[in-house]
Parts: sequence; C-alpha cells; structure tokens
Amino acid sequence: MTVQYLTDEQGLKTAVVVPIDDWTRLTAKLEKLRKKELFFQDLKDSFLEVEAFKAGVTQLETVETLFE
Repeated sequence: MTVQYLTDEQGLKTAVVVPIDDWTRLTAKLEKLRKKELFFQDLKDSFLEVEAFKAGVTQLETVETLFE
C-alpha cells in the first residue's frame, strides 16, 4: 500500500492519503473484524447468562417472552 503524508508548516504529519482501492479493502477487513468481535461478544454474553441461570441469579428468556 502506498500512502502519502500531508504535513504542516513545521513538517509534522497531519493527515494520510490512502489510494481508494486500498481504502476499500481496508474498510472491508475492518467490517469483517467488527462483525467477528460482535459475534464473540454475543457468545460470551450468552455463556454468562447461562451461568447466571445455573446459579439461580436470573431466569432465561423463552421464545414466547420475546414476543410479548
């Protein structure tokens, strides 16, 4: 990936220019990672919910209660 840096008067980098094809690939990869992260968070939350149920702390929701 070839990027260009924009600098201010002091020579400090202030921005990056990324070719659009590279940007498109990058954002697609980031979206896949985000979805994977959400999946694993949901899975973790589900395990925690089951553990809380086993400990008698909470009740599990049934399909019927989801539509009430």
